[in-house]
Parts: sequence; C-alpha cells; structure tokens
Amino acid sequence: MTDYAAQIAELTDQEARLRLPTFDFDAAFGIGSAIRSAFLQAHETGCASGVEGIVISIQLFSGHTLFSAAVGHAPSIGPDNWGWIQRKVNTVRRFGKSSFLVGRTLLAKGRDLDYLGPEYAAHGGAFPIHIRGNTTGAIGAIAVSGLSQEEDHRLVVDAIAAAIQAMSLRQGGEPKA
Repeated sequence: MTDYAAQIAELTDQEARLRLPTFDFDAAFGIGSAIRSAFLQAHETGCASGVEGIVISIQLFSGHTLFSAAVGHAPSIGPDNWGWIQRKVNTVRRFGKSSFLVGRTLLAKGRDLDYLGPEYAAHGGAFPIHIRGNTTGAIGAIAVSGLSQEEDHRLVVDAIAAAIQAMSLRQGGEPKA
C-alpha cells in the first residue's frame, strides 16, 4: 500500500523550500536547458531506457511561454505530450500546487487521478514557480511530459533546486535549496 501521507508531506516540503530568489527570461532559459541536459545525460547513460523523448514548457500565468522544447526522437513525442503539459499546467494554475501533489492528495482521498475533469492532469510533472517573499501565489509553472510522472516531477524539481543554489551563490549567499 502506498503511503500517500509521507509523499504529500515530502511534496509539501519541496514546495515550501523551492522558491526562487528571482525569475526572469534568463532564469527560465537556464532551468529549461538544465532539464533538457539532464534528460539527454540520463538517456545517454541508459538511465532513461525505453524513453525516447520529452517535452518541456515554462509558462507564466499571464500567458507568456518563456521556454518550450521537444527533446529526443520525434516519433516518440507529439501532440499528446503537449496536451499533457497544458493539462498539468492547468492543474498548477488552479490549485497553486504541483500536479504531483494534487494527484497524491486525490489518491489519499480515494479519488481517481481523472477526478478533476479533462482539462486537468493530476499527474507529476508540473511545478509552481514561486518567488521568495511573494505571498500572492505562484506566477507560473515548469512542466515536463514524456517519462513516468515521478521522473517528470524529479526532473523539474532537480532543475529548480540547482537554479536556486546557483542564484544564491551568485548573490554571495548560502545555498537555499
């Protein structure tokens, strides 16, 4: 039996910790590029065996798409992946939480992952963009589709954590993530 309470606690902690000191076009490009590089490295070393590609999107809730990429082999990625991206981003926009956290919360309540309807995907892979000190909520989402929901989520979280650490070091502070 899956321990949803432990997963929910871990995911909630991630969201509390992973708040960027700043966010702009360069930060979006850096995070998106880091996700792309991590996938390619895992693919080359065989860690992503059987997976031929992913799609990445970084969107602001104001409507701007700051980063968008398809990585891997074309036959394995396509319109369905972009549909998953948008549905995951819709979930983050609606709930202000990662799509994975929303999904685990639904499962803990005995609900199906499709409970929210066709325009939402409560599957891992989209994470809210929070700015440290901003109390108004998430400003956007970083999303990946193409791997398992756990791996999609991990790729995004690892890239955000690395970006926070790099930004903190550039600003002369201690790493925060």
